[in-house]
Amino acid sequence: MKKIVWVLALILALSGCTGGAAQTEAGNGAKENTDKSGSRMEETTVPGDVAQKDSGVSMAKEDIIRQQEWIDYTLPENQEKLRRQDNEAWLVNQKKYQDFCRDYWAFANTVFSQIAGEGNVIYSPLSAYLPLSELSYALEDGSEPKADLIRLLRANAPEEYWTDKLMQHFQRRGYLTASSIWISKEDQPDLEFLQKNLTSDIYRIDFADKDAPQLQMDWINRWTKGFLKDQVKPEDFKDQNKDQNGEISAGREELFCRLIGTTYVKAAWREPFFHEKEDIFYGANGQEQKVPFLLSNPVNMMCYFTDRYQAVRVPLENGDMLVLLPREGESVEQLLQAGVLQEIAAQPEWTKKRVTLHMPDFTQSSRIELLPVLEKLGYTEISQRHTGYVNLAGKNPDGSEKVCRISQVLQESKIEVKKTGIEAASFTKVDGLKTTAIEEEPENVEVYVNRPYLYVITESSGLPSFLGVNRDFVK
Repeated sequence: MKKIVWVLALILALSGCTGGAAQTEAGNGAKENTDKSGSRMEETTVPGDVAQKDSGVSMAKEDIIRQQEWIDYTLPENQEKLRRQDNEAWLVNQKKYQDFCRDYWAFANTVFSQIAGEGNVIYSPLSAYLPLSELSYALEDGSEPKADLIRLLRANAPEEYWTDKLMQHFQRRGYLTASSIWISKEDQPDLEFLQKNLTSDIYRIDFADKDAPQLQMDWINRWTKGFLKDQVKPEDFKDQNKDQNGEISAGREELFCRLIGTTYVKAAWREPFFHEKEDIFYGANGQEQKVPFLLSNPVNMMCYFTDRYQAVRVPLENGDMLVLLPREGESVEQLLQAGVLQEIAAQPEWTKKRVTLHMPDFTQSSRIELLPVLEKLGYTEISQRHTGYVNLAGKNPDGSEKVCRISQVLQESKIEVKKTGIEAASFTKVDGLKTTAIEEEPENVEVYVNRPYLYVITESSGLPSFLGVNRDFVK
């Protein structure tokens, strides 16, 4: 199989209409802070060579309200330090945490089933979840956009603060995860509320400034180790609502806030059991495609076989690549419509088998507009003009609340599956606008992944970080 490294970045940009992780406060050295859940966060300055090694563009210290320390959680020693600091062993047995995990799986399945209708797709629910989650906690209680987001993200566990717990859950298992909030200097957000109740980095920025796109791009590239550098483009980070002089026409909408979430993982196969060969893949229309394949030695893998599909967990160092191959006569579309991902999320009874696996070696990238997907699923309030954004946008000069909406939720993702392991990355951008105004001897099986199939990248407890579908390998 292939080596996959994932990087997910989700950017939420918010606009309005008129009418924790280790964190650092720039220039102040180490500082203690407390997140919403009461856990202790140490604030330390990010090394300059890590923060700005690509472009050299820097940010004024006074514009860095809070910034995470860059810790490489892909290194086992840093994962172990985090495990010693937290209480996850206690948390996983709590019903509210189990409810949250079910909600997270439901979010992943629901969105992916809508976007996987045709072609090859790679999607990261983790990168999408982080900024959307932070937005939900920043919105005022009782607002319609917040109610929509709670229903989408955590319907069965609405009260707890889950962003930080989810980030640390994946960090313990070798992922880089981070989130940030970029707020226009023209607005007066409640910075005390944001620092007390959220995990994200917080920056003040002039979105019309020529260096503003590069600052955001550098942040994403830092937390994804540059894996998405060809997909992180300046045009996606410019304020399209202002003219070349930085002015906005009366009555038009203006970008006031952007939330970004990222995740990255690079994992080797648990054993070096693959070698390379060429073989035939039968595309969605039955066309024969000669492509690079990975062929494994016979190795123990956990399997779940039904009369409709074969599911195989290919073991990584800190998780699995789950491959779901439809039986002959079944299609990817039929499996998705039948709820195959929900079935897998319910943790069926897996059986150990001695598997010889044939699977394509591939690199895949996707660009997905997620806001129309959410609207189609019935989550329409976040794209409508509402109040409730006062913690992010402040108020109008007359004391009234600003009216805001989400104008875009864009995700860019990439994955590689190679002989040595996996690598993947993704970022999602959400823009908001404002208006001035018991074991037996395993059975031997051979699995040919030579026709359209689904795959899921999971960490060791089974939560998904990436979901994908491959139908064709010809360009």
